[in-house]
Amino acid sequence: MYKSSTTIDDIYRLALPTGSELLAGEEVLNRTVSWACSLRPSPPAFPKLDGNELALIDVEDLRRLDPKMPLERVVRTLQDARIAAVAVLGPVNEAAIKAANANRTALFRIPDGVPLVQVERAVIRLIVDRAGYLAQRSADLQHDLNQIALDSGGLDKIAQHVHNFVQQPLVLLREDGQLAAYAGLDALAENRKQSLLNALPNIMTLRSWAASQPSMGA
Repeated sequence: MYKSSTTIDDIYRLALPTGSELLAGEEVLNRTVSWACSLRPSPPAFPKLDGNELALIDVEDLRRLDPKMPLERVVRTLQDARIAAVAVLGPVNEAAIKAANANRTALFRIPDGVPLVQVERAVIRLIVDRAGYLAQRSADLQHDLNQIALDSGGLDKIAQHVHNFVQQPLVLLREDGQLAAYAGLDALAENRKQSLLNALPNIMTLRSWAASQPSMGA
């Protein structure tokens, strides 16, 4: 397999589609991923696994392969093969989540309607051509933000789009340090969200930070 320093967290943030959920294994996101491979609806379910792969499972393909095979059994079997993580398209039951937690396996759910072959290709490209992949993603983001601006979408839509892109909470501040827009905080408890917003730096702190940065001409 390809020698890679790409981690599960890299794949979660950069290659998995918007709306992907981490259901188990937050503590192992720093593990490296060597490749990505999808379950086939006919034997063998997976090609030879060398370890550290991201295993992609379409529940419909699993049912075609073996209607009686529960997802949690597949998760346990893949852990025996030393895979890095599992991403599932389709329903994920509580038993599968418990199996992933018990085996310290990162388990993701992919949003409905996303072709797994598209996810597989994105992950592999990130692994083998990180610079090229990131350049393309950056260009796509710039194009999307330009389009939002042209459509007069406003800062709220820009913040939401960037949040979806990086799958991280985002806060935008105005030049005077006042809150302009945010996205990705609504899933937090209200007191936690307010605590984070109240902890944002004031204008004096921002100016001090800006003054400490090297100039572009240096």
